[in-house]
Amino acid sequence: MARRYQQWGIFMAFLAICLLINLPIISSFFLSDDFYLIRAVRQNGVFGLWSSRNAPFFRPLIAASLFIDYNLWGLNPFGYHLLTIFLHATNSFLVYLIAARLYGSGGMEAGDQRLAALICGGIFLILPSHSESIAWISGRTDVVATVFYLAALLYYLIYKDTARLADGLKSLLAFALALLSKEPSITLPALVLGYEAYAAGGRSGKPGLSAALISAAYAAIAGLYLGMRYLVIGTLIGGYGAKTHLHLDPIFLLTNNLNSITRVFLPGRAVWGEAKIDLMFLGLFGMLWIAFAVQNHARRGRLGAAAFLSYGALALQLPILNLGVSRWNPVGERLLYMPSVFWIMLVVFLFANTISQQRLVLLACSMLVIYAALYINGNERWRIAGQASRDILSDVGALSGRDRLYILNLPTNLDGAHMFSNGFPDAVDMLYGRALLSRIRIISSQIVVTPQLIETSADADAYAISVPAGGLTPARSSDPAPDYRIVNYSAQGYTLAFSRSLGLNESVAYVAGGRLRTLDPAPPVDLTIDGRRQTGGGLRADFGPGWYAYEPDFHGRWMRDSASLEIQSDRVTQVTLSLTPAEMNVGGQLGNSGTLEVSVNGAPPLPIMLQTGIPAQLTLDLRAGSNTVALRLVAGALVPGNGETRSLGVAFFAVDVNQ
Repeated sequence: MARRYQQWGIFMAFLAICLLINLPIISSFFLSDDFYLIRAVRQNGVFGLWSSRNAPFFRPLIAASLFIDYNLWGLNPFGYHLLTIFLHATNSFLVYLIAARLYGSGGMEAGDQRLAALICGGIFLILPSHSESIAWISGRTDVVATVFYLAALLYYLIYKDTARLADGLKSLLAFALALLSKEPSITLPALVLGYEAYAAGGRSGKPGLSAALISAAYAAIAGLYLGMRYLVIGTLIGGYGAKTHLHLDPIFLLTNNLNSITRVFLPGRAVWGEAKIDLMFLGLFGMLWIAFAVQNHARRGRLGAAAFLSYGALALQLPILNLGVSRWNPVGERLLYMPSVFWIMLVVFLFANTISQQRLVLLACSMLVIYAALYINGNERWRIAGQASRDILSDVGALSGRDRLYILNLPTNLDGAHMFSNGFPDAVDMLYGRALLSRIRIISSQIVVTPQLIETSADADAYAISVPAGGLTPARSSDPAPDYRIVNYSAQGYTLAFSRSLGLNESVAYVAGGRLRTLDPAPPVDLTIDGRRQTGGGLRADFGPGWYAYEPDFHGRWMRDSASLEIQSDRVTQVTLSLTPAEMNVGGQLGNSGTLEVSVNGAPPLPIMLQTGIPAQLTLDLRAGSNTVALRLVAGALVPGNGETRSLGVAFFAVDVNQ
């Protein structure tokens, strides 16, 4: 009884930690495939998704989970994320239980095996490569499948110890449910066969069914599943197609799998984006294996356990043999979720039987802290992507009265976090109806890498967008005879030229700062700052949460104690000044506050209180014709860090011209 309470305590600790580190994304909005999947179950019910010959996958249990979520939560993403988080905590607990049993079979002492197993569960819980599976609702397929896969494996291991038929039947049932969740679960019979061979080498346990009968039972379940799957989707391969799954180029397979193994433990970053990092990681792993083998050469039980764990890791790697995981961002990380179970158990087992317990604890604590920080940091991109998804769709709804809406750069993903690579039509249809969807034209999509610069301009019949970092891709036109053409296209920008003048109720829009903004032709605006002039039509500066920005020519220019801003336009009615102070100097002494007076056309000045590093904004009303905005520092001065006592002033980080 005491041990059962202890295990419940461990599970609750895993669940609490899982909730804590995933709080930033627990209400994150739907992304990409989420819209398609939810719309499908909403329209067609629990059997309307992944259960027809038009579907490449056969995953009815995932469809059932989404159907239940939709009927409980509707379009509130909170409940969807809550279920995924609970299942991930459950998987971490199952990893702990399985590792404890396998480590015990490898000859580890009871206390050592529980400690090492707890480290396994903790690492699995906060592994950075799990962010796509947890933060993206559509990524739950791997989480759900792994719950049943690990439950099947655990009950199988219990059966091997107890020979109770009920435990064996529970394992077979869980295996069937895993198969109905995701295809890689079909590797379990190979895992069972490997364990039977390992157990035959001296593993103790109660006598039960023979290895052949046990393996045949799992193979029979797999065979029934394959037959059912073929009858439903009409093909044996399915998935991403024969071209992907049967791509057997040996060089590709080698490099792809080296990268996959490395990415289990290392987050996607540009620094890891070379094959030599994979080789270096493989070399370190080989050295660890050799050190373990040398130190445990006389302990056949430990060598056998390490061999089985290695076999299990490679077996779970087979289903993703041809599927790529990005070196640089989270795209494809969900494929690593299930294989990571055995890679983690293997590495922890090797370390636990090579170094002292004290060093193991120190190493584990260090890695857990690092992984927790990386996991939370990785979730931030998913939070931002979810917020942008919600805001962009909200802006689309605000423009629902338009006769036609052209979108220049619909974002597909943000640093690898999916946004609208799929699902935008489903989202618009589900939220606002098919009538609005028929009036929207997507001109191009954009892969967003932060921070990113967006420049736009417009005149009567031409609208230009520039993205120096690249990432633009033309979208397929749904118009049989479009009234526009794309001029001077490149991944860095293009001009959208119309064959007619747009009507008053038609708009061109672009995405910047995570919002959809209309781009209407604007009159020329002349801006003069400290004697320097910037001319353009409808100048805009958009600074979002760490991504997307258009920085006018005068970005970062400093002013002295006074400056003027000249604006000449008949249509401009307002400007918004956004000021971010640097160091301040008051009476020769560095300070952190000051006052700036702003006067428009000789009117009484308005004071702006400035504080170092804190943005301040002021919206100014203009009159038709010429306007003069005078700025004067009356208390405090700003310095660029060179120690001058009466020096440069406010940096204009943004000037928004509001029509």
